[in-house]
Amino acid sequence: MIKSIVLAIMLTLWSLPAYAADSLWLLCDNSHLAMNLLEHRSADGRGRVTSLNLLLGSNTFAGRLNNTNSGKVLLVSTPKGKNNFNGNVAVDYSKKVIVLKGLLNLNGSRFKVNTQLECKEMSSNL
Repeated sequence: MIKSIVLAIMLTLWSLPAYAADSLWLLCDNSHLAMNLLEHRSADGRGRVTSLNLLLGSNTFAGRLNNTNSGKVLLVSTPKGKNNFNGNVAVDYSKKVIVLKGLLNLNGSRFKVNTQLECKEMSSNL
């Protein structure tokens, strides 16, 4: 009985630091574009996912990075349509900045994007 209680306490204490640092929420902008970023554990618990939502006015583009802080992404409009961002995203968590380079396809027009977004860490504590 005592061994079970000690084991339960040890498992609880070991899991607390992992839980506390399990995700990071950033809100980023440059006065023209905004991005909502949530870095979190993957559904299977074996990797990391960075969920990205790029915002431009009433347009929202969603996508993700898997097990990396940078790489090629396709952010598609929600609801799904022909609008998208196709390019590279690089997240620097220590400096709290995101670099976007690529093409934004919006209502039949293409816009080159090469910008840096400054980020603020958000809290989900209400």
